[in-house]
Amino acid sequence: ENSYKTINKNCPSCGSFLHFLPNKQNLGCSNCHAEVELEFPQSLEKRAFDFQNQGKVYSVESSVSCSSCGATSVFEAGIEAGSCAYCASPITKNKTDFNTTIHPDNILSFRLTQEQAQNKIKDWIHGLWFAPNKLKTTYKNKDKLKGCYLPYWNFDAKSYTSYVGERGTYYYVTKTRTVTVNGQTKTETYQERKIRWTTVSGSVRNTFVDVLVPAQKSLEPHLLDELGSWGLGRSKQFKEEALLGFQAMSASTTLQQGVVDAHNIMKEVIYSTIKRDIGGDEQRITSTDIDWSDEKFNQILLPIWIGAYLFSNKVFRICVNGDTGVVDGERPYSWIKIFFFSTFVLGVVGSALYWAHQNGLL
Repeated sequence: ENSYKTINKNCPSCGSFLHFLPNKQNLGCSNCHAEVELEFPQSLEKRAFDFQNQGKVYSVESSVSCSSCGATSVFEAGIEAGSCAYCASPITKNKTDFNTTIHPDNILSFRLTQEQAQNKIKDWIHGLWFAPNKLKTTYKNKDKLKGCYLPYWNFDAKSYTSYVGERGTYYYVTKTRTVTVNGQTKTETYQERKIRWTTVSGSVRNTFVDVLVPAQKSLEPHLLDELGSWGLGRSKQFKEEALLGFQAMSASTTLQQGVVDAHNIMKEVIYSTIKRDIGGDEQRITSTDIDWSDEKFNQILLPIWIGAYLFSNKVFRICVNGDTGVVDGERPYSWIKIFFFSTFVLGVVGSALYWAHQNGLL
């Protein structure tokens, strides 16, 4: 059977539900504190694209869509209600939905506990510039922080790109101008920079490994983009027990859309490679022809602690990389602090300009 279902696992000592322990990478019981060893299979190799048969599919049972933001949550067995991991709105598992998608191949399990993630957030908040003073006491309830696995498409590829472009080389022309210094007019020479353009053509090769694209679009890209890198070398083959105690999002984008997004990321790297190949002081790319090969993919679940807090009647989201502890989030600003800082900077700049003028430097 190719179905993927939410599960529970009972403690062998007392029968209570077990949950995954990020700091020990095994299962634990919050009732009797017993621990059960969890063995992960080695991670699966990526597979070649096959758009006719996209690989193993499954039906996600007990997935619930948030009525506020549209995010899809997969609930742990035995949990009937909770809050959306993306926007903190209350959601209830009042029906069972079935969605067909590609089964996650690998999982990078949580390494940060909720307490560790909360401490990372506190450090982040205390380090924010121009934040209202009240913010430091607003976000303090660890129950608002939810552990969530977010699905990503993970791509490898090679590219061969032929291009036509232009190489810009700087050269300088001596010119004269009239200036006034201390009330006296004089003529001086200066060097004006110009660019000489030359048409060039060539080809470059690029190899891409582990290009990650979010397979769930509910969380704003600017939050995910700042969560840093992931220790993908520690990922293991997907095992359902790692989800115990956490929420998991199902993929909301197709593999084909993931390929488009990944190609766009790769193209930025290719264009940078072309500019280095063109050389010179500036570069223009006129046309490119990209040939993709050895394209492979898998779907991986990545761990994120997600929270949402209310400040001045506005909801702000915050995320912690559950693998490395990198924090990023939305935050309010104190416009009074910004005003006084801007006034201070303008005062410093004005004093410097006045001094330079008095000393004949301007």
